[in-house]
Amino acid sequence: MRALLDTHAFIWWVTDDSRLSSTAGRIIAGGNTLFLSAASAWEIVIKVRLGKLDLPEPPETYIPSRLAINRFEIPIQMVHALQVINLPDLHRDPFDRIIIAQSQFEKLPIITVDSLITRYPIDVMSVIIPRQPILAIAQMLGKCEFESVPGALIARKFGRVDL
Repeated sequence: MRALLDTHAFIWWVTDDSRLSSTAGRIIAGGNTLFLSAASAWEIVIKVRLGKLDLPEPPETYIPSRLAINRFEIPIQMVHALQVINLPDLHRDPFDRIIIAQSQFEKLPIITVDSLITRYPIDVMSVIIPRQPILAIAQMLGKCEFESVPGALIARKFGRVDL
């Protein structure tokens, strides 16, 4: 199996975060051919520099060491950048938009925790373990916009949650 790791899926895998589902953990650790976008490395470096992410080693050694077996970098190419123009404006995050474009162009499903990514015309494997059953139901129905009634109810009951 070949797949593209979203930044959070990669971070959760390398930090052994319990929010990563066991299915996703098996896919990531299980000898499949996985790719990490150069955009994810860039995003991780920014998070480390801003103090939003701690890694046990500097990113320039930590990230490549985690890609050593059956995991490969996808550089950002001109064709990927140009593919972004064809994306609907559902996601504002430029890192996620380039990863989505790479997924489309390279025909790779994305392993992600980001519910907005699931709205794009790409193959997605969601890796989050829902904290509450209602969140799982809302995610399956695709009704987690917090401006919507179901989203507002979820936010009122559980707080604002990123699925």
